[in-house]
Amino acid sequence: MPEPRAPISANAVGERSMIRSAPAYGPRSRITTLTERPVPALVTLTTVPKGSVGLAAVRPPTQAISRTTRDRSIVFSGDTRASDAVVTACNGCDVLVHEAYSMKGFRGRSADWQRYHADAHTSSTELAELATRARPKLLLLYHQMLWSGATEEDLLREIRAGYGGVVVSAHDLGIY
Repeated sequence: MPEPRAPISANAVGERSMIRSAPAYGPRSRITTLTERPVPALVTLTTVPKGSVGLAAVRPPTQAISRTTRDRSIVFSGDTRASDAVVTACNGCDVLVHEAYSMKGFRGRSADWQRYHADAHTSSTELAELATRARPKLLLLYHQMLWSGATEEDLLREIRAGYGGVVVSAHDLGIY
């Protein structure tokens, strides 16, 4: 029987790391070793869409980040709308960390804000569909946009209505 894996600490992302070039993996990749856990990892950046309406139109594209070690893969969506690039990057990953906004709160926004957020961010229903295709073992929510009285529980309920996997709302310094 395999040994259980240790939980992932959200603050491990901020740990100092030693980065060296990895030409064998291409110019946009790096091998990273966290001081807390000295395991070589392939880190891949993937451009994902930010949007074309309002402020999103003038911002540069954002990046999804994939970190893969010999025993675990984690994908961070970046600040993006739903994207096939994230589905491809995850492809059954252990953890998909993704942004989302609540449809309950979205309905309470003005038409201009709805147009912008629908173009530049990912709704709860879009994330449920994306996660179903990406198949992460854990869907971890961050950059949660809760407006007009929407709550974290509303957001989780909306996602779970269309996604049968494990979904958790991330909290600062949480361990998942």
